[in-house]
Amino acid sequence: MAMTRTVFYFIRHGQVANAQKVIYERLKGFPLSLTGMRQVRETARFLSSIDEAITASALYASPLERTVQTAELIAEILNERRSLAILPKLRVRTDPRLIEAENSFKGCRMGYGSASFFKASNWKKFLDLKTPGWGEDYVKIENRMVSFIHSKINFAKDDTILVVSHQSPIWVLRHFLTKSSTPLNPLMRKVDLASVSKFCIDAATGKLLSASYFNPAGKIR
Repeated sequence: MAMTRTVFYFIRHGQVANAQKVIYERLKGFPLSLTGMRQVRETARFLSSIDEAITASALYASPLERTVQTAELIAEILNERRSLAILPKLRVRTDPRLIEAENSFKGCRMGYGSASFFKASNWKKFLDLKTPGWGEDYVKIENRMVSFIHSKINFAKDDTILVVSHQSPIWVLRHFLTKSSTPLNPLMRKVDLASVSKFCIDAATGKLLSASYFNPAGKIR
């Protein structure tokens, strides 16, 4: 019996309009900036050059504004190519498992006020890189992201799914799938704005077959 696989393209949202430089986490009122929209369109054009991305069976997004906006821009460009192939339009579906990681400093500007580096009670949080001390446990993030992956694997045929999420959840998922022994240090994350992390999964076993990373919008700042 031939191997079937499910390919996931995880896309991080574009730059956010955040003039105050606060930690926006899951807060409302943080849409894409104009630069962020340009980044996403560049990534969408990159995806529209890949046959398996054009023919993807579904497009999912975290329910936050910036990720839904990102997914809608991607759908707009991919649907132009899909119409030529007489394929139905991709529609954005949201899934709460893809949401941004919780952060105890949400609404704060890092290094200032409640998130001050000079506040003694914060040091325990800052120094705990393993849990991490300042937010949602990495194990919890891993569990919800892996749950999403497993729920979308198509055992019947080869399939491709597009997913828009956030830096931390995508990086934690990559860490799990690649069985990385490197600590989950936030300074070592490789998930740029509007970047693409591709994971090819054996549908029968759930094991990772390959992982790739692309940053088509890297020059747009």
